[in-house]
Amino acid sequence: MFDRGQIDFKDATLKADFQALIDPLGKPLPFSEVAGKQPGDKATTPDYVFGWKVKGKYHGEALSGSGKMGGMLSLQSADIPFPLQADVRSGNTRVQVAGTLSDPLNFGRSGSTAEILR
Repeated sequence: MFDRGQIDFKDATLKADFQALIDPLGKPLPFSEVAGKQPGDKATTPDYVFGWKVKGKYHGEALSGSGKMGGMLSLQSADIPFPLQADVRSGNTRVQVAGTLSDPLNFGRSGSTAEILR
């Protein structure tokens, strides 16, 4: 069972020094509760299982953010969309995403997609 994870990232070239924490949500959160119901929703979208937070610096600017993501089991099949929600700020830039990734373990490969709902 996955309990809690921590990632520390430092890169002088990117002027990056940040820490990400990943925690189980306690109980799965339905995808539609965060992303809302969308036309053509697939009933197979897994629930959010983990919450995450990031804090530090990126390109020398303050970095902070949080979000939710699916569980590790939803990474086993390229046919199952991986739910991802994020709200990240760096300097004057803010990015908010709620949607799914297709085959995130091979995202750079042709045919991989991201569906952003808002």
